[in-house]
Amino acid sequence: MRASLEDRLLSHFEIDLTTGCWNWSASKRYNGYGQITSAKKNLYPHRVSFEVHIGKIPLGLHVCHSCDNRACINPDHLFLGTPADNNADRNAKGRQAKGKDISKNRRSMAAEGNGRAKLTESDVLAIRAQSIGCTTLARKYGISQSQILRIRKGDSWQSVIHRVPASPTE
Repeated sequence: MRASLEDRLLSHFEIDLTTGCWNWSASKRYNGYGQITSAKKNLYPHRVSFEVHIGKIPLGLHVCHSCDNRACINPDHLFLGTPADNNADRNAKGRQAKGKDISKNRRSMAAEGNGRAKLTESDVLAIRAQSIGCTTLARKYGISQSQILRIRKGDSWQSVIHRVPASPTE
């Protein structure tokens, strides 16, 4: 007989004694959030934990993490909020994307001005200038190795012009 959703939830986490987080130890999505299946539907374990321990989630509300750990299912670290509340919490903690609208150049704004941009123009120039491996750069900037390659080849962030250093004789 298949275990109940609550039993499966409570059998797949590890407690971090430092933070108090109950870290989901089963399947995770690409974005770091856990996933658990019930009735052929993929659910977020932090939402299931909220419903098991606290109660029903009203329509339109998010289950937010006070600990900022997407894998955490500790009900003491979960709270309800609107999408606006969730965004305000993210911004207050400095977790929003790094993209900034610092230029009046439309092509530049398309990249850095994108709210989902993880890099700035100076990051892109540094990536192109450095000769260290893609794996190291990907970890440093929090992006994929393939994105590092696209930046270096000029397929991504095309608006950031390769600046060739002037020769010492000029």
